[in-house]
Amino acid sequence: FDPSRFEANDSFSGKGRGNELLISAYVASLVPQLIRKASAVLQSADLARNVAISFVESFGHDIIIAAQKHVEFMLSPACIGWDLSLCERSACDSLRLIHSPMKRSAVLRRCVTTLENSSECDTDYERHAMVLSLYHTNLSLVVAKDPAIRGMDGSAHEDELELIGRRRDALAILSSYFQGEQKIHRPPFPMFFKPLHVPFCVERGNVENPPFDILGVSGDHDQTGSTFDPLQPLHDFLCFHMDETSAKVLSPLTIPLGLPHGSLHVRCLVERFRRSKEGQATLP
Repeated sequence: FDPSRFEANDSFSGKGRGNELLISAYVASLVPQLIRKASAVLQSADLARNVAISFVESFGHDIIIAAQKHVEFMLSPACIGWDLSLCERSACDSLRLIHSPMKRSAVLRRCVTTLENSSECDTDYERHAMVLSLYHTNLSLVVAKDPAIRGMDGSAHEDELELIGRRRDALAILSSYFQGEQKIHRPPFPMFFKPLHVPFCVERGNVENPPFDILGVSGDHDQTGSTFDPLQPLHDFLCFHMDETSAKVLSPLTIPLGLPHGSLHVRCLVERFRRSKEGQATLP
């Protein structure tokens, strides 16, 4: 905290709306750090939120700033190792302080993108499931009744809802199989889908099935190129651990991934043929 930012001789000082905005931006920039430090010192998510609320109120700002940043912290990779039920409960308590469904969804969308861009928890299916569930629930409210999108084309929000629904369906299938002894083989979940548009795209057409080569590619694959392979995260598992039973259990995964039925079985056979050519496996 730098008190000089508020002094008369500081570059932030002066009169007018511009100065107020600069000070507001500085105060808001301190909130995430305050929440992180307070959580570590106080060992309480709720107390950390209360401290952040008192801080923004002391500068005459809306408590929504503290609530938004607290939600983002509780659902971020920074809370790896915390009890998930505690994170969800505390985040929901903060979400209740944000009365607009549109604003709640915007905060939760940032949480989704932050989580998907983090390699620290790409196999933490439970954390992904929690954040996606919260976003899906709030986005459903936006699509259903938020007056902020009346008069707008709500199709973009409906497309987004479908994208999140696909992620949740895929995650449910993956979680049901990759548990117990199979948990160590979990593929990174974010790699199954193209990243969400940032910022949110208000035009129709967010749901798309990108070009897909059912035969796949060997070795590393560039998921940011002109083609996208949703099955690439399963490459190592297909090569070394896949069997007929696994293929049957995971075959419904093609539906939320937007792939032709049977794609997973075909890919499994392709990998078996490749490995047999290299002398690492018998022919199927």
